[in-house]
Amino acid sequence: MNRFLIAASVAVVASLIGCGGGGGGGTAAPAAPAASTATFPFAGAVSSFAQTGHDYNLAAAYGGDTYAVQISYKPASQATFEGHAVSTMSESAIIRKNSVVAESSTGTSYFEVSPYKAWGYIASDGSYDVHSAQQVLPSSVTVGQSGALDNVTTYKSSAKTSTNSTSVRTWSIEADTATTAWGCFNETITYTSNSSKATASQCYKVDQSGNVSALKVTFFINGQSLTFQ
Repeated sequence: MNRFLIAASVAVVASLIGCGGGGGGGTAAPAAPAASTATFPFAGAVSSFAQTGHDYNLAAAYGGDTYAVQISYKPASQATFEGHAVSTMSESAIIRKNSVVAESSTGTSYFEVSPYKAWGYIASDGSYDVHSAQQVLPSSVTVGQSGALDNVTTYKSSAKTSTNSTSVRTWSIEADTATTAWGCFNETITYTSNSSKATASQCYKVDQSGNVSALKVTFFINGQSLTFQ
């Protein structure tokens, strides 16, 4: 599963929503989603997703502006990363604000498929992610469960002489409908330059057969949030 949209684009989203306010109007909060009592094959869903191509067009609105994200995942060749034999996936994302491109980037993620274990990511700007302390995802989960996933160090380049940030990632299973749940990868990023933090989640709608039918990404920055769905 990639962390590109979160790790490479969180600064862009901060510039979009962090300067001001978009004020929260007086609309009532939406009703809480149904909490399914079913079990979901989380590890299998993640492994299957990582081996197939996907394209998503997500949208969000904030402060009178509209945002769109176009995301593409394309499985690529086998490789070696930091001494580990891995599968790879080519990934790209384009962020638009009011139909104008605000940011775009591409990169490659490196991971083991079964059990799923992320090892790294190399972005088109040269930044170089290395994952550590990986935990194996549970094969069967229910809504409300959560756990540790891994840690990430984002270096400025493959030379690994200086860092942009460090991250702690967790997983959680969140309510959706009686027959589906959101399987989420949650990340808290600490930036090296000023020790500021940002939090984001990338969630995949999973059914009881392990099929992934939708994606949503939420950023929490400077007390504000923005969800692409």
